[in-house]
Amino acid sequence: MLLRYSLQEIGVYDPLFSLNEYGKPYLENYPDIFFNMSHSEKFVACAVSDCPIGVDIEQVHDIDVNIAKNYFFGSEYDYILNNYSPKRAFFELWVLKESYMKMTGLGFRLALDEFCIEINDEIKLINGSISKFGLWNVCEGEYMIGLCSKERVSEPVLLHLNKVENALSELSELKK
Repeated sequence: MLLRYSLQEIGVYDPLFSLNEYGKPYLENYPDIFFNMSHSEKFVACAVSDCPIGVDIEQVHDIDVNIAKNYFFGSEYDYILNNYSPKRAFFELWVLKESYMKMTGLGFRLALDEFCIEINDEIKLINGSISKFGLWNVCEGEYMIGLCSKERVSEPVLLHLNKVENALSELSELKK
């Protein structure tokens, strides 16, 4: 529903979905429109762009941050351990890494320790392709959204499901 709403917002009313060789969905009839979705608990994130894009949303919850030692780069693990909030730092890296993996189209075929993300004044990929990242705390910090794009990243638009449902219902009425 959210993807359909987002596509209609940019004038795409007749999407034909297909899967690439790695199982990532794409629009067969709009090759220059890219999208990605993620969900966590009761929230969904949807990103639509004119360039490859990946998005991840995660609920920030208690976790043993030491699992990062086995799956992340050493410098990423150090970032987590030296952060004022190791749990938040873990989820910052997690949503950024997953958004990058999704943007490439490879998903978890690209191992978490095959690339390194550095978070300082800006977020950047070390030893990898040029990518732009965005990181946001939403819902009073209870959730975190990471976004990765080949070209640019803009602030997310938060929508309540009622607005999406109403807009789609109005569109359906207009088509009758």
